[in-house]
Amino acid sequence: MDIERESARALYYGHQTVGLTVRQLVVRSCPCLKGVLLRTPSTTDPVPNTACVWVGDSRVTADSDEGTGGMPIPAGESLFIPINDVNQLWVVSILDGQDVAWMGM
Repeated sequence: MDIERESARALYYGHQTVGLTVRQLVVRSCPCLKGVLLRTPSTTDPVPNTACVWVGDSRVTADSDEGTGGMPIPAGESLFIPINDVNQLWVVSILDGQDVAWMGM
C-alpha cells in the first residue's frame, strides 16, 4: 500500500440545506478522488433533522419509486459513496430545512 496515494492531502467538507426541491450537492473545490461521506444530523446534534435526506441523480425523488427513488439517509446516519464526480449527486427531502454534511476524500 502506498500511503501517499491512500492518504487525503487536504480536508474538504461542508453542509447543505435540503428541502422539497431537488438540488445538486454543492461540494466546493474538492477533487474527491475516492468519494464523499454524507451524514445527516441526529437528535443529539444542536439542530437535528426531522426527516430523511434522499440521495441520487438529478431525477431523485424522496420515496421508494422503482425508477427515481433515492437512497434515504435517516437522521444521524451516514453514507459513503465511492464516486469521483460528485457533481452527479443530488439531494431532496419530504421537509424543508433539513441538513446534510459532506466530507470529500
